[in-house]
Amino acid sequence: MIAKERLEEGENGLAVARLLAAVADEVVAALYDYTTTHIFRARNPTAGSASR
Repeated sequence: MIAKERLEEGENGLAVARLLAAVADEVVAALYDYTTTHIFRARNPTAGSASR
């Protein structure tokens, strides 16, 4: 809805596309964090994965 409203108000399409991409990035990051923390938790995390 927000993207549509911004486009209808005359905002630059590239700016709206960047907004949508940023939202998608946040969703993917949140899903990744949830999945790796609660669903497929590493039993013996390596030093690199422990710092995440």
